[in-house]
Amino acid sequence: MLKQIIYDRLGKDLRGDFLIIKDPDHPYLISPPDILLAAPGQLLAIFIPKKNEGSSSYKLISRLIAVRLALPETATCILLQPNDSQITSHWIENSFDDVLEVSEFWKYCSTFVGKGITKRWEPIPNELRLRHFLRSGILFQESEKLFKHGKVSEDVELCFTRLVRQFQYKRVKIPSFEQKVSASKTFYKHRYHNLSQAKLENPRGRRTKLLHRSLLSLGLTHAVNNGIPYIHEHGYSLVLIDELPLSKYDELKFVRSTAFCGLTLTFPDKVETIHKRALSIGHRLERRHVL
Repeated sequence: MLKQIIYDRLGKDLRGDFLIIKDPDHPYLISPPDILLAAPGQLLAIFIPKKNEGSSSYKLISRLIAVRLALPETATCILLQPNDSQITSHWIENSFDDVLEVSEFWKYCSTFVGKGITKRWEPIPNELRLRHFLRSGILFQESEKLFKHGKVSEDVELCFTRLVRQFQYKRVKIPSFEQKVSASKTFYKHRYHNLSQAKLENPRGRRTKLLHRSLLSLGLTHAVNNGIPYIHEHGYSLVLIDELPLSKYDELKFVRSTAFCGLTLTFPDKVETIHKRALSIGHRLERRHVL
C-alpha cells in the first residue's frame, strides 16, 4: 500500500523535531488527510487518493475542503498520486497546494525539511472559518439533542419515503467538477435543506454510510477556488438514522464530524414533526447568517 510505503520511508529518513502521523484522528474530521508531517512552524497534510476518489473528484475535493477548514492556516495540502494515475484535472490542480507523483515527492519533502515550503494559496479568511465553525456548532447542538433525549419511533426508510412524497422533495443534482450532471439517489432537496437516510443498526458499513453522506453534503454546498473553500449554494443536510453512531475513544466524534460537513442527524418520527424540525433548523441558521 502506497500510504504505508510513504509513512515507513518518512520515518526512516526524518529525524529530530519532525512528527509523522498516519491516519491522524482529528475531532472535526470524518475523513482526515492520509499523513501529517509536522515541523516547527509548518504542517504538511498529504492526501493519497482512495479507491472511490479516483473516479469521483468531488469526494476528494470535499475531503480537502473539510481539512482546510479544520487545520491551522499554516497547513500545506498536497495530493500525492501513483506515477501511473490519471486523476488530475483543472479542479484538482486549482484546489491543492501541489499535485505530485511519488517520484517527485521525495525532492519536495527534502525542500520542506530543509528550508520550508511557501504555500501556493492565501490562508482562509478568518471570517469564513469562524462562520463555518459557528454553523457546524449549531448543527452539532441539534444532533446532540438526540444523544440526550431522542428515541426511534418510526422505520427510517418508511419515514424518509413519506417525507419525500408528502412535502415534494426533489432529487439533488450531484456536484461534479467534470461538468457531468446526475440525480442523486441519496439526497433530496426542499428549499434550504437536503434530506437523506442511513440505516445504521447494522455496524458493518456504518462509517462508510456516514462518510459518503458527509462528504456529499459538503460538496453540495461548498467549492474551492484558488485553494479557498467557499459556499456556492446555501443549505444544510438532515439525515434520518436509526441509531447513534458512537466512537470508542470520542463518544460524539461522528456527531461532531458530520456536523462539520454541514449535516445534522435525527431519528425518524411523524413526518410533520421531522419537516417542522428541518425548517426550524434552517431558520436558526438563517438568523445567525450562516445558512
